[in-house]
Amino acid sequence: MDFFNNPQFSDGGEENLMEPDALFDEDLQLQEGLLLSYAISSQLRISDDILPSSSDDTRMIQETATESFCGICLESRGDHQMFITGSCFHSFCSDCISQYVVKSIQDSKARITCPEVNCKCILVLDDFRGLLAKEEIDLWEDALSKEVIRPLQRLYCPFCSEMFVVDDEGEDIRESECQICHKLFCAKCGVPWHPGIGCEEYGKLGEDERSRQDLMMRELAKEQKWSRCPHCQFYVERTDGCPHMICRCKFEFCYLCGAEWTEDHGGCQEN
Repeated sequence: MDFFNNPQFSDGGEENLMEPDALFDEDLQLQEGLLLSYAISSQLRISDDILPSSSDDTRMIQETATESFCGICLESRGDHQMFITGSCFHSFCSDCISQYVVKSIQDSKARITCPEVNCKCILVLDDFRGLLAKEEIDLWEDALSKEVIRPLQRLYCPFCSEMFVVDDEGEDIRESECQICHKLFCAKCGVPWHPGIGCEEYGKLGEDERSRQDLMMRELAKEQKWSRCPHCQFYVERTDGCPHMICRCKFEFCYLCGAEWTEDHGGCQEN
């Protein structure tokens, strides 16, 4: 009876007896929560250790996928540095293809082929308008325009190299004036104008005989009917006497026909 009269089992005693179990449950839940939190944090740390390597691999794959090989400089470049031809879709880095095209233009090439090995496609000018300077595009357009004109229709000024189109309609035009430098030249043989001397005769002259002064001298000699020493090319004027001439270089020749003078030479008649 004393047991049941114990204050612990009196009214409210059952509630006091359950308190340790409740506290134990709370402690157990707290421990389970701590263990779960620890496990999650450990897993996160492990993931953090692995992710950088995975990220590096991904970045490496991406970098490899966005690079292309230039067949001119033989180096890999980023896609933003590459140029794809519109005719054959070969790709080269912008610097290399620009230098290649500019060099071809400077060599007066109008039809520029793709630099890819064994590729015979012709590069299209319009594809390069955003890549080349305006001056280079203009030179390329000029080269293309000249290619359309047949070679026999082209005429170049010997002084300034300006090109003209020959439209003579069968006429034999020789004396011409350049519209750029306004100098006279021969349209038939493409040299400075040679008044009084035919194209065939002018072609036989040496390079040191084609100056304006030399041509004027030849024209004067022809008017005065001077003869020329066949040995030293010095002009000689006969005032009187026979046609036997002795030049200052001691060479003897006939004033009338220009042949070397011999003992049996004779019979030449002055024109």
